[in-house]
Amino acid sequence: MPMFDYHCSRCDRNTEELFRAQDAILDMISCEHCGSDACKIMSPHADMNRMWAGQAGTGGGVNGYMDRGLGVRVHSAWEADKIAESRGLVREQDYKPHFVEDFSEKRREQVAAQDKQTETYNANVKKYDGDKIKAMTETFTAKDCLDDKVSSGY
Repeated sequence: MPMFDYHCSRCDRNTEELFRAQDAILDMISCEHCGSDACKIMSPHADMNRMWAGQAGTGGGVNGYMDRGLGVRVHSAWEADKIAESRGLVREQDYKPHFVEDFSEKRREQVAAQDKQTETYNANVKKYDGDKIKAMTETFTAKDCLDDKVSSGY
């Protein structure tokens, strides 16, 4: 069933009119808003730019699209993946589900551990009347330093 757009010059509104296949397509109809004559106008198909030059279904259109993550214009997802790979980047779809949430939670735990060590260190500085060497020795044991537990948290 064909659909056409009509424009009323009196009230400056557009109207869509649906016709049955066997009906004659009218050049003018009565405006549904003001009753004046509305003229048929040409309107482009919504996905017209994707159909040009054999680009149907690629999503790239004639001139491609701007990949904001890469900062370049590409014509297909395949091309974007190749550029990302050549730059040593990992595409979002390559991450496992909930990657960001899991990473954020792990980082929150690290920050909490760092805050606890900082509080312990500050308490030990007060305990030893400002002697930072004793406070460091008390807060960070040699075993933790050798096992890299101290530096991995920072």
